[in-house]
Amino acid sequence: RRRRRRPRTHWTFPVVSGREEKMILYLLVLNLFVAAMDNDSKCQHSWTPENIRGCGIDDDGNLHWVFNRNTGRCFYYYDCGEGGKETDFSSEDECLQTCNPITDGRCEKPFYDADYTLCEGDDSAVAYAHYGRKCIGICDGDARGKFFDTQQQCEEACRVPLE
Repeated sequence: RRRRRRPRTHWTFPVVSGREEKMILYLLVLNLFVAAMDNDSKCQHSWTPENIRGCGIDDDGNLHWVFNRNTGRCFYYYDCGEGGKETDFSSEDECLQTCNPITDGRCEKPFYDADYTLCEGDDSAVAYAHYGRKCIGICDGDARGKFFDTQQQCEEACRVPLE
């Protein structure tokens, strides 16, 4: 007697390499992390200095940080005795890490300005300097590819504070 074969109910895929499997897992975890951050109610607002109604007096108020979803940036205001808002953070770092973390590795690279020729204007590359939280132009040709191509790329990726 011939045995009847059952129809296939699932598909199999070729086995991926260990490196590919790690990359897939990394991307899945990253997506879960971003989805979880997106649900934080403190990150859903678009506060601006105009609509936050802080007291504006540096010496008399309590410092609070809020996130602006439209700009992807955090800014501070001073609260004069009202206790702040539910959407406040205690520091800029807490605000950024919760709502808009830096994911570009070039922002974490150590940068020592003594190792490069600094310049403005015709830059070969732009690096993020942690000590001043700003992006700096570099004129050395060997810096190209190690850092950012433009000032704007650096400022957006590394969340340089608005001045």
